[in-house]
Amino acid sequence: MIISQHHLLIKTIKTTPAIWIFILLIIWAAVTVTWADNVQEFRAVKRLVYLTLFIFGYLLWALKNPKQLENTLFISSLLLTGCALIAMLLWPIRNPLIADRMAGFNTLENPIIASYAMGIAFIVIHLYTYNKNNSIKSIRFLALFTLLAFIFWTKSRGAICSLAIYLLLFSPLYFKTAKKYWLLLFTLLTCVLFVIYFNGLLLERGFSYRPSILLTSLHMVIENPLTGIGLATPYEITTSEQLVFSHSHNLFLHIGIGLGIPGLFLYLLLWAHTGWQAWKNRNTTLGKTLLGIFVFSSIALQFDGVYLWDKPNGIWLMTWLPIAISFYLATKKYSQYPQLQLNKGSYPNYG
Repeated sequence: MIISQHHLLIKTIKTTPAIWIFILLIIWAAVTVTWADNVQEFRAVKRLVYLTLFIFGYLLWALKNPKQLENTLFISSLLLTGCALIAMLLWPIRNPLIADRMAGFNTLENPIIASYAMGIAFIVIHLYTYNKNNSIKSIRFLALFTLLAFIFWTKSRGAICSLAIYLLLFSPLYFKTAKKYWLLLFTLLTCVLFVIYFNGLLLERGFSYRPSILLTSLHMVIENPLTGIGLATPYEITTSEQLVFSHSHNLFLHIGIGLGIPGLFLYLLLWAHTGWQAWKNRNTTLGKTLLGIFVFSSIALQFDGVYLWDKPNGIWLMTWLPIAISFYLATKKYSQYPQLQLNKGSYPNYG
């Protein structure tokens, strides 16, 4: 598609300044490979090429099929729901990565990554505009219930807290006046009950040494502020308790360690652009979905997201997917399609 539609791609890049920030980030990441240690240079650059192809391919496909883009997000989320259901049903005969924590298959074998991927699927299904067909409503309700069960079973506090905050923030925005307060009350009550009855899940692992990891990671960024240690360079975080971790447990610090402040600055610009496009287009189907993903991801990425530069995985749903959608929203193409108005009947209706 990129080859056959290269004229459209070039035109879009010329008229979309944010894409130039992405290109600069990719170039800078490739440059840092030259001073990276213990890295297979070809493999690292190859992944950058894959990432670039994903972003540009997604953008071109969206420009050619704007309505299919929204439907595909919804259908893909339903497929993820199916994977979550199968994973739970097969739990008695599975050999999971962590014995008592639910996880998916293949790239979602890690319970933390799986929980974040299912969280994105939850948001897409939750905010998807649909007709009032009872069968569709039933499918959505069952899908949301399945995803919630899966996320809680992963015992990922980052995903659970991010999803709770998303629901609290979005209840006043996208529901009818008569229902928003009931949903807000229900969400608050659920959070309170969860803290009361499942406080062991929240407290048994304490802060998981996060404050110490955070301080050590900041120190590593300061040690190499201009160049970083190089893309994909393996590193270790040694806490004050003399415990060793293989990454920073924070996406933005991970970028700062690898690419230095220049790389971190470029990614923060991209992330700010994503949030701005989501807010500016919040009255559209895709815009409100992006806003939900942005809120959820901005919180979740404070706890994880270090697989940003790896092959396609669940973390891409929180990082590169929203950036790709924001590039599409930044074009004038999307403005040609019908707008959804806030607090109107076109938003999720559970009644």
